[in-house]
Formats: sequence, structure tokens, C-alpha cells
Amino acid sequence: SPLCVDSQLSLINPVYPDAGFKLGEHIAFESLHNGTRTTKKPNFCFVTSSYKYKSDGVDNSLKMSRCIDPNNEKTIRQSIKFTSVTTLKYTQNTPAVECTFTRQVD
Repeated sequence: SPLCVDSQLSLINPVYPDAGFKLGEHIAFESLHNGTRTTKKPNFCFVTSSYKYKSDGVDNSLKMSRCIDPNNEKTIRQSIKFTSVTTLKYTQNTPAVECTFTRQVD
């Protein structure tokens, strides 16, 4: 997958850590919050995001529904799991992706 390229884990906005973090340019965990939150976005009836924090990572679920066609509802689940001090695993359900990233010595 193009998501599984060399990437750096970083904050989206270092001044405001709750804005989330990203792994490269294509993997993002945005607007960190506890539990479930529903927001209105242009061209959608609603977007619901849910975060579950674990001792070894984080799970995120995004459910999106377009007003014009309810059959176009979509749920994307992604997670990051820290498998060791230097390694993390990223998974996504749609499309199915699994990547392993290893920290390189500076």
C-alpha cells in the first residue's frame, strides 16, 4: 500500500497537541478526544469519530453519512499499536492495510 512508505510520526500542530498526530502525509489521527463525537461537515449529514485509547496504542473509527444518498454511508477503522519501543503497527479496514514501521536511529 502507498500508506506503508517511510514516514515520520509527528504532531499535526506542536502548539496544540489535541489537534492530533500523523504518520507521514497520508495517515492521520485528527482532533483527539475521549469517546465518541459527532460533527457536521460540508456535503455530509454527519461524521462521527470515536477514539479508544489503550496502553499500547489507539483505535479510531470514522463513520460518515452523506445526506443525498444514505446508502453511501461509510465506516473506516484505523489503529496504531506500539509493538515494541522502536516498532509500531498501523492497520486500516477499508481498504485493508497493515503496515509495520520501525524507528530509525538518528
